Amino acid sequence: MVGAAHSRRGPIRALGYVGLRSVDPAAWIPFAAESMGMQALAGPVADSVRLRVDERAFRYLIVKADQPALDVLGFDVGDDAGLARIARSLEAAGKAVAASSPEQRALRAVDGLIATTDAEGNRVEFFHGLADAAEAFSPGRPIGGFRVGPLGPGHAVLLVRDFAAQSRFYREVLGCGVSDFHAEPFPAEFLHVNERHHTVGLIGTDGVPGVHHLMCEYAHLDDLGRAYDIALRNPDSIGVSLGRHLNDHVTSFYLRAPDGFLIELGWAGRLIDPASWVPEALASPSLWGHVRHWLPAERRARAEAMTRAMGDAGVRAPVHVTRSGAFEWPPDS
Repeated sequence: MVGAAHSRRGPIRALGYVGLRSVDPAAWIPFAAESMGMQALAGPVADSVRLRVDERAFRYLIVKADQPALDVLGFDVGDDAGLARIARSLEAAGKAVAASSPEQRALRAVDGLIATTDAEGNRVEFFHGLADAAEAFSPGRPIGGFRVGPLGPGHAVLLVRDFAAQSRFYREVLGCGVSDFHAEPFPAEFLHVNERHHTVGLIGTDGVPGVHHLMCEYAHLDDLGRAYDIALRNPDSIGVSLGRHLNDHVTSFYLRAPDGFLIELGWAGRLIDPASWVPEALASPSLWGHVRHWLPAERRARAEAMTRAMGDAGVRAPVHVTRSGAFEWPPDS
């Protein structure tokens, strides 16, 4: 795998939606609208909230639960042929495949849906035909929009205990391609399904598995800066300070969301060619910044030393901008 081109083999086109369990879904409404600029609305079931970042009916669904946790990852496979193809792959790997009822499809606002669990027991759904909302997207505060389109709404990074098994599931069963990986300051692997540098990330943990963070990307740098200004009014809300990643070149920071989840707000992620991309080991998670307050002190110090080494070596990366300075789909030329 490592050191060879790894093109996308599976039918997954993009991450389509994410579901989270929350002890207080209503707390997400002001958080999503005011801190991030998403549109926050009542969800399809009691005590639930749906969050919009584009024309689709939802991209994030928050449901009531006794404990915070990942509820579901939903991947777009395009059509019925994609559903059949992913079902064959799952069955060949010995994974149970659950069909869906009309009520379940209506709840997700999709035309087709099947489900399974990954190697850590997380529910994973595969769908096609996610509906548009009846109303145009209306951000919670003035922003220039999010970068979504066929790339999907961003990425999801999972904490995993059995790293090897989870990696095999997403690579060999679902057909994700490896973008890159590192062993320090924590084991991590980044996987792509389209031109977005990574759609799924895995981080090894000895603790509780689940969501490490979700990432969404602004179309404009100024919207990222204003989100950071808002976060600075409550510095404890910042889980990772402003910085820039070495692998996907995203400039970002991480917010602590209700229930303790981390949300990465970013700008200017690079696009890759999945057919020719060659994975590599990363010398550092970040080029600069990104003080990781979530890490234990020893690993945080190691991460900061790795980032300082990037500066000492003068490592830089291009900024992926368009003529308008905004990221839309298709990109202008």
